[in-house]
Amino acid sequence: MLSEIKGIGAATEKKLNELGIYDCKDLIERMPVSYMDMSVIALPQESGEGDFCLFSAIVSSISKPFKKGRLEIFKATAICENVKIKLVWFNRNYTAKILKIGTKYRVYGRLKIEQNTKVFYNPSFEEYDTKNSLCGIKPIYWTKGVIAQKNYRNYVSEALKLCMPESIIPCEEEKKLNMMSLSEAYKRIHFPIDSREQKAKERVVLEKITRRICAFRIAQSKQICEKKRRYSKNIDFSPLWEVMPFHLNESQQTALEKLINVFVSDKKLNSVLCGDVGSGKTAVAVSAAYFAVKNGYKVAIMAPTEILAKQHYNFINSIFPSLGISVCFLSGSAKIKERDDLRFKIKNGFFDVIIGTHSLLYIGEEIPDLGFVVVDEQHRFGVAQRTSLISKGETVDVLTLSATPIPRSMQLVAYGEVEYLTIKPRFESTVKTVIVPSKKREDMWEYIAVECEKGTQAYIVAPKIFEEDGAESESVERLADELKKYLPGEKTGVLHGKIKAQDKQSVLDAFYRNEISVIVSTTVVEVGIDVPNASIMVVMDAERFGLATLHQLRGRVGRKGQPSFCFLFTSKEPTEGLKMLCECSDGFKLAEKDFELRGGGDIFGLEQSGTGTITGLNLKNLNRAKEIADKIPLKKVETLLTSEIKSFSLCDVSLT
Repeated sequence: MLSEIKGIGAATEKKLNELGIYDCKDLIERMPVSYMDMSVIALPQESGEGDFCLFSAIVSSISKPFKKGRLEIFKATAICENVKIKLVWFNRNYTAKILKIGTKYRVYGRLKIEQNTKVFYNPSFEEYDTKNSLCGIKPIYWTKGVIAQKNYRNYVSEALKLCMPESIIPCEEEKKLNMMSLSEAYKRIHFPIDSREQKAKERVVLEKITRRICAFRIAQSKQICEKKRRYSKNIDFSPLWEVMPFHLNESQQTALEKLINVFVSDKKLNSVLCGDVGSGKTAVAVSAAYFAVKNGYKVAIMAPTEILAKQHYNFINSIFPSLGISVCFLSGSAKIKERDDLRFKIKNGFFDVIIGTHSLLYIGEEIPDLGFVVVDEQHRFGVAQRTSLISKGETVDVLTLSATPIPRSMQLVAYGEVEYLTIKPRFESTVKTVIVPSKKREDMWEYIAVECEKGTQAYIVAPKIFEEDGAESESVERLADELKKYLPGEKTGVLHGKIKAQDKQSVLDAFYRNEISVIVSTTVVEVGIDVPNASIMVVMDAERFGLATLHQLRGRVGRKGQPSFCFLFTSKEPTEGLKMLCECSDGFKLAEKDFELRGGGDIFGLEQSGTGTITGLNLKNLNRAKEIADKIPLKKVETLLTSEIKSFSLCDVSLT
């Protein structure tokens, strides 16, 4: 109870409640937003603008407080070693009452220089002859101005004496990993004596993640419902192998066997099949779909673009009908009557495999006997969209395909909810990635023109379709016009989401036949286009795209193993992500970097990236917490994790 803390009465407790603080634990776990380092004296005359200064000065003059709008302003002048200092306070009524001319004060604040005058706004101060409190490192808390920082620090200090969160990490594990205790970490965070508070923060973050992982696993074990769908392992794959245009390699076969083992177990399948662009993820997914259908269940396959969905349909429909498996394609661009007819047939179980784009999300009725869902190119769908499709069936098995897993999925791996399966690439990447600055723009176009004359083909991708007034980003419209200076008009095709499906297909067909040398497009070419002859990918304003998208775009070229280029054009300073792309062709490592740059998302909600509800979460401490959690007996810590266990809703979390 907050009332147990010295100095907290009913009025103060109400103010703390407004800040979301209801007990001692809340006070302890609310981290400082910053620190004031008053451990070293820094004189204004020796400091630059923006620096924090700690100095002594004698007040030489005081002005009468005055109002300006809602602000009450009070000004004073002080002398520090013959240097004139201007002091200004806003809405600090008490300052005018206690500040005296001729008295020496210790002053702490951030220096501003205005018209060659050194100015401090709202500085902290105290009489020089009193006990020195402006020393050491002081935490600054988010209080919305309703509670004085000094008082808040006193409340935290008392809370640390009254209660201390108990660690679930065993003492022997702390010693083995050379970790400070949790109690020591909280003390150092709130009242640091040196710069080691960063290690203390890492210790607290590690505790929070470990607690969350353990709580998740306990909640999961309590709420797992019995798997209603039963699969037989005795399915004959030989008919499929006879009609497949290629055989699965060893890596693909291993991944399929792992999937089948989960299918036939009591555990719900929730896996990410991770493999670089062109590694054969689709072949594994199709084989798994065959297994599900032969066990009597329907399969839904969702792709992010109509081009990719149609490609999947063409491939699967060339194989499955001869095996007695019916396939349908639910197109978003289909006419209303045609779409309604398909929906009626889907609802009544006419088809074994339903393939589509976002249109699958809007099927009002459940797909009968839906047992297996495949989500291709995971990063192109939001959490809510993936949830929507999966909810069409009851406790369905889910396989997600990705070359660069989203940060949220990587976090779920540590929690134990999602399993990663990887397949090896067919060959080492032969694509060289280069950052192209503005000054090299014409050189890049000239190089592409020369290569296209030799028979090479290229993609040029822009972040938007049309020119917009005042917008600085590149557009498909402008680039197509610019390229006319370097290539004959008939050699360039344009592709984007506003083009009719029939016209889009005409452009693609011409590109497949090499009648068109260059396609200028938006990211519609990111997935589902396989033109082996294409060897150049240009991404304009590359800094505007995520790592997953850039890696997918790069995967459009060099698909038969030929030397190829990916040009990342940017008029700005290259980002860490762009530099990483130039050095790395491994999708999983790029996903790790994406996690580092964007955070792990919120596994309880709809965020695919970001820090979620734990500040300071990164891949390093996530993996470390997983290793620790793996060694903790869950039954021993269950009572310590009661509130965390209650906070989990598995129907929200069990999604990749």
